[in-house]
Amino acid sequence: MEASMKFYGDLMGCITLSSGTASGTNVSVGVGVADSNLKINFIQPPNTNTALELIQYVSPIGSKLSSYGLNYYSVNHLAFFVDDIHAVYNTLKSNAVTFFSAEPVYFEAKKIWMVIANDPDGNAIQFIQPPPATVAPLLKKNRLRAGTGIASHILKFDHVGITVSDLTATTNLFVNVFGGTAGTPGTASGTNFSLALNIASMNLKNNFVSFPNSDTRFELMEFVNPAGRALPYHAPNAFFMTHVCFQVSDTFMVNSLMEKNGYTFESGPQYVADSKLYFNYMYGPNNIMIEFLEDYTPPQNGNSVLEIVATVALLVLIVVAFIIAKMMIQ
Repeated sequence: MEASMKFYGDLMGCITLSSGTASGTNVSVGVGVADSNLKINFIQPPNTNTALELIQYVSPIGSKLSSYGLNYYSVNHLAFFVDDIHAVYNTLKSNAVTFFSAEPVYFEAKKIWMVIANDPDGNAIQFIQPPPATVAPLLKKNRLRAGTGIASHILKFDHVGITVSDLTATTNLFVNVFGGTAGTPGTASGTNFSLALNIASMNLKNNFVSFPNSDTRFELMEFVNPAGRALPYHAPNAFFMTHVCFQVSDTFMVNSLMEKNGYTFESGPQYVADSKLYFNYMYGPNNIMIEFLEDYTPPQNGNSVLEIVATVALLVLIVVAFIIAKMMIQ
């Protein structure tokens, strides 16, 4: 956790929303890992209403995946718009951060720069410098966060990348069931994309889906070449981007709806009393984990002892006051 917080906090300027721990039967059942004991930090990147959840398994301790690439079916990258990609690249490189490519790559047709860095656990963090016509309004709209790392260059947290086997089917799921709005399907190929993604002769189809009440999009990608592939077997506590999360008003209703659509869950909704929330994980397309989270405070059933004592005391005072008033009248 310490190394990740140095990267996301000190270097990228993410602020900590909350820090805590999670353990116990309901947590273990919910995450699918027996005797789980977790450290959890929720952080927020500059210029977004989206939070990132960093999870460290204290026990059982996780491990890195045996093999991994952006063409594996998974949640696989976070993308940030920046105003100066070379300043970002140089700052991260001077802090021993490694990259997919030797230097930022320029895409003439789109007028954008791109480079992908590795976080401390090897997760892909994409930086994109959009065309000047896009940078200017973002600079006007968003306040750059001061900091010693690259926070002062981050215009916004733009999207989460997810690789799937069927772009059309997954897009339809997020649009028709989750209420998202899809963009125009596109493609990506050529030498520069191969350099930036570190995948030779790559060719993919993609689409972006945006959601109500969120400024962060999903980029859904289907690799045509090399073909997408399933992740190697891994425990749920492996070091990688494990899931995306939707906050909902009723986890039980959402579970029922998704089960009717043929999806299965790691467990039923699990209640965490300390955090006052229900959560559980659904197996989405290609077994990508989708979490549903509901803030929930149990209703107060009956009166507490203190409430009863207070009520009795109030009644006694009323009776005494009534008796005194009656005596004064007589």
